[in-house]
Amino acid sequence: MPAWLRWREPPIRGMPHGYRLAASPWVPWFDRVAGALESPLARQLFRRAPDRPIFIVGAFRSGTTLVERLLCAHPDVASFCYFSNQFVRAPLIAAAGIRALARLGVLDLTPTGFIHNPKLPSNLFSSFECEWIYSLCGRSIWDHGGRAVALDRAYRNPAFERHLRSLVQRHLWLFGRHRFVNKNPFNSLRMGFLARVFPDAHFVRVLRHPLATVDSHLRTQRALEEALLSQPSGERVYRTGLHMDVLSLCVPDDATPRSAATCADARRLAIARQWCALQDAIDDAVAADSAMAGRVHTVRYEELLASPRECIGALFNAVGLDCEAHGQSPSHASVAIQPDAVDIASIVRSLGDAYPALRDLLEASSARCAYELPAAATGR
Repeated sequence: MPAWLRWREPPIRGMPHGYRLAASPWVPWFDRVAGALESPLARQLFRRAPDRPIFIVGAFRSGTTLVERLLCAHPDVASFCYFSNQFVRAPLIAAAGIRALARLGVLDLTPTGFIHNPKLPSNLFSSFECEWIYSLCGRSIWDHGGRAVALDRAYRNPAFERHLRSLVQRHLWLFGRHRFVNKNPFNSLRMGFLARVFPDAHFVRVLRHPLATVDSHLRTQRALEEALLSQPSGERVYRTGLHMDVLSLCVPDDATPRSAATCADARRLAIARQWCALQDAIDDAVAADSAMAGRVHTVRYEELLASPRECIGALFNAVGLDCEAHGQSPSHASVAIQPDAVDIASIVRSLGDAYPALRDLLEASSARCAYELPAAATGR
């Protein structure tokens, strides 16, 4: 095809071709127009509740994406995608359009390693959170500065609930599957709501040592900022499309000195507070709903790396996925597990004088999650 037809955007290492769609002003307009056609019909066609959807919860950078990819490797499982995060009203029309553009050569759907998960090749059809769906009820991270995300069992919004169920069914139809999985750390704050809307839902809680999680989260934020904020097109995606300024957790406080070291310490503590808030929300939701408690399966990242076959087999059994019936060994997807070497003692030493405050903040929630924090730094 002529080169002038190819979607033009400055290449950014670790970002897929088409990344500027996340901030393109015509995308929301197209989604509204197409949604006016697709959504009413879809709500009529896809009325049946999905079969035992699976929601993966836990903190950012705890291994939730890895667990999601392991489940999505099963031939019966579908999920939301990167593209559906932008097209929450008309994913079927959008998918047809994206596939047509790919056939014409306008978009390149070759999987590549993204900045935040370079070892898991992805494209616009790879699994993703689809947090934007919650903007339709005004309770996403983009609403009210991200301070009104939580949804409990008492929250009622019938129109949004119908749309959410329909959106799940549309993705199942799109990929020809009958089980659905969605990974979204912020759904840790919505477990009560999801359990009411999907009464037979399973929840997979992913845990990782809090110090390793906080360290990985901070490093990932720095990598995203370095890649995206280096040019105007990336900055627009960062702030307007993905709204990563909310997720960066660097609180702009005039009372806080702006030195690089202090800013890093403030970010680390903010990430640690988020880790505690998500774990506490999960514990509270499970304690409040005895029926849900029997459908929550915990995966520890460290155990998954040490014994992938056993952990994957237990995970699939817990959520009712039959690997063997489809010729799938419980270790069929373990090739995706490429762990980074994490030394908790090294993290503690690198924190130096900043560690005691971080330890005090994490201690109670860490103990409830059965993780031990070293007493203190022993030198740098």
